[in-house]
Amino acid sequence: MILDTPGSPRRIVVVHGIHAREGQSNVWRLKPYLELDGHQVEVFEYGFVGALWARFANPGVARRLAARVAIEPPLDYVCHSNGAAVLYLAMRDHGLRARRVSLINPALDADIRLPHAAATDIYYNAGDTVVGLASLLRRHYWGRMGNAGWMGPFDPAITNIDCAHTPGMPPLDGHLDFFTPGKLDQWGRYLSIRHRRSA
Repeated sequence: MILDTPGSPRRIVVVHGIHAREGQSNVWRLKPYLELDGHQVEVFEYGFVGALWARFANPGVARRLAARVAIEPPLDYVCHSNGAAVLYLAMRDHGLRARRVSLINPALDADIRLPHAAATDIYYNAGDTVVGLASLLRRHYWGRMGNAGWMGPFDPAITNIDCAHTPGMPPLDGHLDFFTPGKLDQWGRYLSIRHRRSA
C-alpha cells in the first residue's frame, strides 16, 4: 500500500499529446522512470487526434478523464502538450482535483492556471516552436506555455522549469526533446523525484 505522506511514491496518471496512436505515445517512455521510483502509473489514452480535430475532441476526452478518476482521491498527473489542455478542461468543466502536476511542453496559454492543482511544475524551453505557433489561435486555450512557461502573476504553487537552462541537466530544445534518448534518462528521474514532494 502507498502511504499518502511527503516523500512517498504517488499514484500518477500520464496523459499524452496529439498525433499519438494507442500504445505508441512518447509518454510511455517516461512510465518506467516513474515506476523505478515506486510510483503507481497509469497512461490515460484517447487515441490518435490530429491538430485540427483536437479542438472538438478535447471536451469529450476531458469528460472521460474526469469520469475515470471520479471516485479517486486527488492523484498526481504528468501531461505532455495537448494532454495539459485535456487536464485543464477536466478541472475547469468537471471539477477534477490533483495534487502535484507536471506539464511537459504544455499546449496552453501562458497565463492559464490549473484551477484545482495543489502544485504545478511547468517544463518548457524557448525552442518549442510548436506551441509558439499555437499561440496564434484566437479565443482558444492552446498557447505558448511550453515555449515560455507560466507568465501569469506570481503563484507559489507554480514552478517554472526552464529545461534549456537547468543546472546539471542536459539542455532541451524543442517540443519533443524531453523524450530524446539520453536526455530522458536524466529528465525522467528529475521529474519523478519532484513527484515525491508534498503538494
